[in-house]
Amino acid sequence: MEVGNGYLISAVNDSLASVAANYVNTNNIPTDSLVRKLRTQFGNDVKIERALAAKGENPVIDYVAFNGFRPAPIGRWSAFRPVLGKIIEQPEDASDVRGAVSVDYQKELEAKWLEELRAKYPVKINAKVLKKVK
Repeated sequence: MEVGNGYLISAVNDSLASVAANYVNTNNIPTDSLVRKLRTQFGNDVKIERALAAKGENPVIDYVAFNGFRPAPIGRWSAFRPVLGKIIEQPEDASDVRGAVSVDYQKELEAKWLEELRAKYPVKINAKVLKKVK
């Protein structure tokens, strides 16, 4: 399975996205400072976020990493550029999967909790009240 791993610049227009991507690629900026540097340089018209998605999971990643179709603008963000990215076959470190694992674990905990609540508090339908509502 191919996975796009890197950073995604979103901007309000194509020229600003290109300038921001060029700025990141030509200035050796540490990844933990990318957000702050871009905010200082370009204000609120550009944002950058870490991107990790398999082919077919995210239309923007499909567009920038896998030559897919251009997605419709997402809010005010109409232009997208990948930076510091590459295609990988599997996650390279824990930070690549931390978010997905956290979400899966939260879903599992919620499912168990709902199951316990349903067992402890069975649903009872009051037929008289239900007839009044209809």
